[in-house]
Amino acid sequence: MSINQSVEGSVTVLRVDSESLVKDEALLLKKTAISVIDSGTANLKLDLSRTKFIDSSGIGKLLFLNKKINQLNGTFEISAINKQLWDFLDSLALTKVMKVAPPK
Repeated sequence: MSINQSVEGSVTVLRVDSESLVKDEALLLKKTAISVIDSGTANLKLDLSRTKFIDSSGIGKLLFLNKKINQLNGTFEISAINKQLWDFLDSLALTKVMKVAPPK
């Protein structure tokens, strides 16, 4: 797994290049995002276009990042998500506590 980083204006985009966001992948995402946040970025967008599965570890990391960025008065968004994953996050009510762009 790799995480590609780019910048769109004041937003840092992290693209998760993995079909799953579990255990080790989730930990790598957290470490990468913390590094970005510690470098002064409080606006983060996750591109999960390749991700098809998230386990409880991945959900925990998403909630952690959302909380951390909210504490910094930044923005956190999950974008480019497939319908099944969006439905899963919606069934957990995560679309109510964090910004998750609906699939196109």
